Amino acid sequence: MTIQQKNFFCALLAKASSLSDVKISTEDIEECKAGNHVQLYMAEIGAQASSAAAGLLAPLGPIPGPGQFADLLMSGFRLLIDLIPESEETSNIHIGYEQTGALRTVRNLKRVSHLQQRMEAWQPLGLKMYLLTGDEARKQEPLLDSHIQAAIYAPEKSQVKAPQVVQAYYQAAQRLGAIFLSP
Repeated sequence: MTIQQKNFFCALLAKASSLSDVKISTEDIEECKAGNHVQLYMAEIGAQASSAAAGLLAPLGPIPGPGQFADLLMSGFRLLIDLIPESEETSNIHIGYEQTGALRTVRNLKRVSHLQQRMEAWQPLGLKMYLLTGDEARKQEPLLDSHIQAAIYAPEKSQVKAPQVVQAYYQAAQRLGAIFLSP
């Protein structure tokens, strides 16, 4: 296994553990990085991957602002984007990654200032964001409710099909030499 393959595999381990199908300790990931054999025991591959896990890949919603939690989510978001082409190529599984963008909206004019504060808290995280009027938001999403007064538009927000992500990581890891044992 080349250093590049080993690093890719270790990144796959770290990401797979965040999607809950594989229980991988920090020690296991460190052992992998050191080039040592790591045994993993798992349930059905991809069975527990959910849209909630996929939601972690669209990080703005749960992030209150800069901090360790934000750093963790943003690192995972960027790691996924970096790993997608290689994991799809290695596994021959299409992950269903789409950069769809997202709108966070408000209906009440009194809530627009709160939306602006939220955007100010998120801006240091490095994602592109735009504050839109209700009319501008409806240009992005024509079926948006006519009562929407303002929105934050985040064009980089993405989505994936979480079970396919786990399957792709599993297949890629196997092709790179991982051995998976059932309990």
